Amino acid sequence: MSYQKYNFKLLHTILSIGFSEDFLVFVDTHYGVYLYAPAVKKIIFGKRVLQRSVKHHIYSKAVACSKNGDLLIAGANSKVCGLFAVQNQELKKKQSIQWHKADISSMVFSQDSKLFATGGEDGKIFVYTTFDAKFFAILPAQAEYISCMNFDGKSRYLAFATFENKIFLFDLLSHNITAEFDTRSVAESLKFFDNDGKIIYVCKNGEIGVIDLLNKRQRIKGVLNIWLQHCLVHPNEKYAYITGRSNKLIIYKIENNSIFMELDLAENGVSFMQFVGDLLCICFVSGNVVFLDQKHCYDEFKVLLESKNYEEAKIFAETNNVFLKLEELYDSVRLENWQDVLKDILNLFLNNQADSALDIATPYLEDWDLEKEFRYYFDEKEVVAEFLLMIKREQYAQAYAMANKKRGLRNLRLFQELENYFSCIFEASKKMLEEDINHATRVKKILEPFMEVNEKKDMIIFLLNNFLQYQYIEKAFRDKDYEECFKLAQKFPFLQKSKAYYGAMQICSNLLYQLKEKSHTHSFDSLQKSIEFLDKIPFFQDEVRALSNFLLKQEDLKKSFHAKKMHDCYTLLKQNPDLYSSDIYFELESYVLQALKNALDFAKQGVTSRVYEILGQFIALDVWKRRVESIFQISYFYEIKYGDLHEEVNWYETIKKYINFFGKTSEFKVLCDSRGLQEIFDEILETKDENVEFLPTILVKE
Repeated sequence: MSYQKYNFKLLHTILSIGFSEDFLVFVDTHYGVYLYAPAVKKIIFGKRVLQRSVKHHIYSKAVACSKNGDLLIAGANSKVCGLFAVQNQELKKKQSIQWHKADISSMVFSQDSKLFATGGEDGKIFVYTTFDAKFFAILPAQAEYISCMNFDGKSRYLAFATFENKIFLFDLLSHNITAEFDTRSVAESLKFFDNDGKIIYVCKNGEIGVIDLLNKRQRIKGVLNIWLQHCLVHPNEKYAYITGRSNKLIIYKIENNSIFMELDLAENGVSFMQFVGDLLCICFVSGNVVFLDQKHCYDEFKVLLESKNYEEAKIFAETNNVFLKLEELYDSVRLENWQDVLKDILNLFLNNQADSALDIATPYLEDWDLEKEFRYYFDEKEVVAEFLLMIKREQYAQAYAMANKKRGLRNLRLFQELENYFSCIFEASKKMLEEDINHATRVKKILEPFMEVNEKKDMIIFLLNNFLQYQYIEKAFRDKDYEECFKLAQKFPFLQKSKAYYGAMQICSNLLYQLKEKSHTHSFDSLQKSIEFLDKIPFFQDEVRALSNFLLKQEDLKKSFHAKKMHDCYTLLKQNPDLYSSDIYFELESYVLQALKNALDFAKQGVTSRVYEILGQFIALDVWKRRVESIFQISYFYEIKYGDLHEEVNWYETIKKYINFFGKTSEFKVLCDSRGLQEIFDEILETKDENVEFLPTILVKE
């Protein structure tokens, strides 16, 4: 059961939800904008922004709302969209935008609302700065139209999907497409999560995919025959809410790629879904809007869990609010209680009471991993019971022999507990020998039950035959002769598991850590003494020498940056990638980003001479090549847009030069049409220059 806090109904289908101060903003298929006050649960404002006979499809993505009152509304089957703002309970149009040559299919704001993107059936995506609705980036055209888009949390990346069953990742810093992934059908919705390191997406044919952006891998799960439309990542990022054109609300467990719960909604067809604080707002194609409270009855639920009453908490959640089962505390208590439950289950197996074991296990089996573990115990209950009996009787040789024969036993926590028990007594035995050689007889007795276990026997014999070395390394450690500690451990590798070795390793590792911390702010000379000490210890030599090289190269980078030798800076960074972690790199990056921002500001005014002046130092750098090209393209675009048609400008040569640089792009065609230059545009053949030499102006004088 889920708890519905409140609901209301509008005449038409809601396509997007935004926020404005303390109000919610809704936009529907008929271009209606509504301001809703949750405090009083009523609509306080409504206005229709377009008077068009053609309405949006009930699942259209050509509408978007931001978190600060800005709205994007395109007409149905239209290349034009309007940027609106809701301020002081009033709706104002800020800008009309028309750069696509085909209908707009998808729009989205960045999470900080400072950027927005429009994608069209022409395969084009334009990214704009919200405050002035001018270009921030012009993405390469795709072969098919854009199905959905989303920004990451830091506005560093834009992920977008196309109707050729692909998802792309565009870097908004370098203006490059950095990754491409195939999907089984068209992706309808995608969201970043896990500190923007992963993407979850849903497809029209019912697939759910999770992309790991770090290793460029993805997991795909086929679901029921449902046309999926929307996904939202739960605040704890362990689960996702997924809806589509059916009446199902799927709660998806991301970690193991499985459906955790499947809830029936009141009706078919979810047109939009959004979090509103702790509420899950679901909009239906009928115009109904419901708010489900994820935290309803949480305090009572928490009391049960803190008392470790997992079974009661489970029943309470299923009776009052199933969303409570997504809380992290619920997961942690289930896992904690399972340890004790498992012991009871194993004892019941020993007493041939399998049915009772199933009864006490059932409340825990909604967890896929626990169900898998229990299934093995249940299917192999006779083997498990025999294995457990061997352990209780300290028949370890037979127990390990059975585990080797029945390999599945090694995957059980029962076997892991046996391994942990041996590790504990083995480590305790080493410690006893380190303290006093007279403990040898006692140690033999402690370890005797494992002497017949083949995989442990050699370890025990080795320990008993070499315990004097433990005393030597212990003495070296007490004398702070860490170099000697490492020499002994290198000669006798078994000492690498001794307490003295761990102590020496900890002290030297801490020193190395301190050196690394200081490396960003200190010179090589000030750290040289400590570096030379660690360099005498073979284990640390590679890291210490790398650190020495880092310090020296960092000083080179600092000199190059202060001299504004950008080529030398990026050559050093390419040859020494670890310099990206240095303070001087962050200073360099800040300088570059500010320069790019300044250049873009001038580009949007069409002041290319200033753009050229600022970007001159970056033109030859491969790392910023695409970003520099993008800013010049924007600058030349606006220079032509704002150019005086009555000036002595050779418009044929000007337009030809732009096309040779950037091609006959859709937005440039729209611009030429709007300025009465369409005949020139149509006349010029597209022959792009391979090597573009940027100039202080695109305008060619007569």
